[in-house]
Amino acid sequence: MTEKEFLRLLRFYLACLEAEDRRALTKKLSTQHRSLVSPWDKEELLFHLEAPEATLEANHSADFGLLLEGIALVAGAERFFYGYPVFLDERGFLSPLFFTAVEVAHVEDRRFVIRPAGEVQLNHHVFNRHQTQPEELRAIQSHLEGQFESFAVRLRATFEALGLPMPSFVPDRLEPFPTADLPRNRWVNRPILYKSERKMHTHHLRRELEALAEYPRLFTALGTTAAGVLAGVSAPASACATTRAPETPQLLTVLPLNSGQKNAARAGLCNPLAVVTGPPGTGKSQVVVDLLASCALARCSVLFSSKNNRAVDVVRDRLRATLGQDRDWTLRLGSRQTMAESQQEMSARLDVLRLEAAPALPPSRHLLELSEVIRETERRIQDLKRAQLDHIGLEHDRQVAERLVDPAWVRSWTEANWLLPDQSRVKRLLVTAEGLAGMRPAGLWLTVTQAFAPSAMRRMARAELASLVSTLPLHVRTDLQALADRQASNPFTPLAEACERFASLVDWRVAEERCLRASEILRADESADILAERLDTLQRRHAELSANQLGAVWTSRVARKAVCIRNTLGRYFELSSRVRQTHGSAFFQVLDQFKSDVRTLTTDLPLWIVTNLSVRNAVPLEPALFELLILDEASQCDIPSALPLLFRARRVIVIGDPRQLRHISTLSASEEERLATEYDVARLLPAWSYNDRSVYALSESRMIERDGEPLFLADHYRSHPEIIEFSNRAFYQRRLTVRTALEELRERLENEPLGLYWHDVRGSVPRSASSAVNEPEIRAVLALLHDWSNSGFLWRGNVDFGIVTPFRLQMERLEEAVRTRPWWNQVKGRLTVGTAHRFQGDERDVMIFSPVVAEGMLPRLVRWVADGDQLLNVALTRARAALHVVGDLSACLASGGFLGDFAATVNNRCSATGNDYRSA
Repeated sequence: MTEKEFLRLLRFYLACLEAEDRRALTKKLSTQHRSLVSPWDKEELLFHLEAPEATLEANHSADFGLLLEGIALVAGAERFFYGYPVFLDERGFLSPLFFTAVEVAHVEDRRFVIRPAGEVQLNHHVFNRHQTQPEELRAIQSHLEGQFESFAVRLRATFEALGLPMPSFVPDRLEPFPTADLPRNRWVNRPILYKSERKMHTHHLRRELEALAEYPRLFTALGTTAAGVLAGVSAPASACATTRAPETPQLLTVLPLNSGQKNAARAGLCNPLAVVTGPPGTGKSQVVVDLLASCALARCSVLFSSKNNRAVDVVRDRLRATLGQDRDWTLRLGSRQTMAESQQEMSARLDVLRLEAAPALPPSRHLLELSEVIRETERRIQDLKRAQLDHIGLEHDRQVAERLVDPAWVRSWTEANWLLPDQSRVKRLLVTAEGLAGMRPAGLWLTVTQAFAPSAMRRMARAELASLVSTLPLHVRTDLQALADRQASNPFTPLAEACERFASLVDWRVAEERCLRASEILRADESADILAERLDTLQRRHAELSANQLGAVWTSRVARKAVCIRNTLGRYFELSSRVRQTHGSAFFQVLDQFKSDVRTLTTDLPLWIVTNLSVRNAVPLEPALFELLILDEASQCDIPSALPLLFRARRVIVIGDPRQLRHISTLSASEEERLATEYDVARLLPAWSYNDRSVYALSESRMIERDGEPLFLADHYRSHPEIIEFSNRAFYQRRLTVRTALEELRERLENEPLGLYWHDVRGSVPRSASSAVNEPEIRAVLALLHDWSNSGFLWRGNVDFGIVTPFRLQMERLEEAVRTRPWWNQVKGRLTVGTAHRFQGDERDVMIFSPVVAEGMLPRLVRWVADGDQLLNVALTRARAALHVVGDLSACLASGGFLGDFAATVNNRCSATGNDYRSA
């Protein structure tokens, strides 16, 4: 990619953001006559009647000025949109259900004409109010923007999807425009004409991308950043000459890591781009914590970010739990509230910190000695594993060799261990005998001797055979001699056959002795299980000492400069607010001081944690301001929101799982293609698509282009083997090794059943255009929870539960139902109901999965669930100890796709065990 293409790409992303913003637009009632007009009082023309145009009288002077201004700016950023019907929420915001771009033409006096300039599009605001998840919303949008026989039918389908009764929208009986004192949370049968506006939640990102596109030294700076690494833009020679590469931090394991995790962490510490992937439960957060710890000890500035607030907080909380709150000096930044809380906490801790109170450093000698013992134990385990593999290979060779030997000879040798002849002499004799018999090419000397003295050659070979077999049992010698002396047309052939059988016997004995020696080596050492248990204990102790060392070193550093850090930190928080409010020439002075303070702080406080969309509040847009960026949950992260972060760092570690939930855009494919053509980036779309490419997918492709590959974490520690088995086969090509501590799960659940269960319930789904609800499944889920309540299982305060389902309507009904149960107050806080999105990055001891699929559901919705690999994978991998599927087994079996495969897997295992309860 060239620098100019990168610039066009930024403009393209801005256009995509604006187009997607319109998909969930709301307008305040107070914007009437300022950015919103609604002069129609009789009938709705454009949608119901599909009229080619509609007229309006702008009798209000502000309306007239607004429309004339819109005509003047028709080629600019502001456009007009026609929407109908509208929803008025409790805050006084109007939101059109459907909208379309329109052209506005001034006809005469105060009369205007509007003409549709695009397709009818669905606005998402009402669906978002109902917590419709992106995958479901995308399917709903595709359906509702399709072909319908009339707009009235389209409206009915929309309210079916919402699960709401259909209001009366009579096209020729429009309602008055609502006033501020009228009831809220209702539909208004009236169209509106409005200017596009930008949504607040993407405001920061748009400002970031705009600032990046206008950065004065963009082309020079880009190649020095992680954004340049992903874009394939190299740093200019002048930048390389003036920039000294920092030392690579040494890996510090404050949480124990297995070998795969260590490889991933080391790759992240030293490479410009590292990609780490692995299913849930493989310890990605442990890798992140150790990366942060390593950078903190080495004073290597690192920015950790995720689009998901929960992912950010999980890592921060785990690092704090590891180091202790008084020794963790990580900056958690972002929203104004988060910034204020961080400032208050850090100021309070710095105020009471004194140099003499700084903890003494633990002796590093202990760590060094422990590290050496760990390396030696790891070496012994590797040697033992190699010996075990060698033994397996040798045992296979022994069995193959034994099959070529007379069984009677094998038995006789087993009864008495006879002396083994010299194997090299046996092989030379075999070569000679087969050469004489014409079974293999013979050398010149052998050919000449055979031609002139065949009898002498046979006597010599026969004598050598007799000498070699002299130590063998009598019946073996007799068998070989009889075979060698057998009459044949070629007198050398029997001799060669005897030598071949003799060589097979010797090969078997050699293989037997090698196997015995390998077995003795394995018996002489401690077992792999004992060594692994010892290594686990050593690594835990090493991690404790490492965490203690980091906490002591870091706190000691901060204590020595507490006053200076407190002053710089106070100025930093002040400037972070001022830089957003200052304009004119003073802005650049404030910005320069802001950048300077960030660089100063990262020396002693090198760990900064933010979310993607809030980084603008905390960190100035400056190239390579941080040495390292760690992007977590990158499969869910769109490329535009990652680019400003990538620009702020020199190197990047991208962490994610492409088989979990991914980034979903509600922009249609046709819209994206049109914008890509308009901004001349169509060539880049396969790799850099706004709609379909996550930053993980982009990073993975860049790794492959650089002859690398993502580092896969294969050891799974979370779930019971029965729970993770299907995902391991269906989504991860059986690459996972399950190392879950089952004894800990049994102890936690106090001998409640562990594993995977299917509760078969004959369901039914009312015919619906989009979202779906299955009342029999809801009753069965409640019955299961009721049983657990009666047994006391639901009341155990140390066990948490979850209910996951693909559909928003099912989630809402389940949530309403459990809140009415008598046991709700006891389990509240430990029982979560949600779709897969609510559980992404989360886990529970016990999960209930309600697939909803049953008789009555539209085939399109069945396919959406059955083929949704990521949704199903998330739903199935949240449970640690037990997963209970409550669903219609026959319907799920018939659904095909991944859901059908999963149902068949459970059903086949149940059939094999004869278990009517459908326990897996």
